[in-house]
Amino acid sequence: MERSQRHRSQYRRAEYHRLKKKTKQEEFVEALHREFEMSPRVSRGVLELVEGMFFDKRTVGDGQISYTAISSAEGAGKTIEEMKKVQVILTRDVVSDEEMREKYGDSAKRKVTIASDDRRGL
Repeated sequence: MERSQRHRSQYRRAEYHRLKKKTKQEEFVEALHREFEMSPRVSRGVLELVEGMFFDKRTVGDGQISYTAISSAEGAGKTIEEMKKVQVILTRDVVSDEEMREKYGDSAKRKVTIASDDRRGL
């Protein structure tokens, strides 16, 4: 009985590894390895970079956009290509913005928006 369970376990493990190689991610890594002669490690690094840049899991809601901005930690004197970039989600108007505008006017709303951006380091 132990032998048959061991056989099934090895079979399932082999089946799992075979199916794991049929994913789009594995196809991409294999293509980089085969067509561009990249090492498997470099190919996986490229996959991670592409997934992070193009398939970000953060959701963008109504009135929001995803935007690439220069990190606030960067100083002057570098070209844009050399500066660290970060993905941020910008929100257009939220309910509290409209309430602020109705009570105190447009200039107060702008001051609150600028102050909140300063606190977040944008």
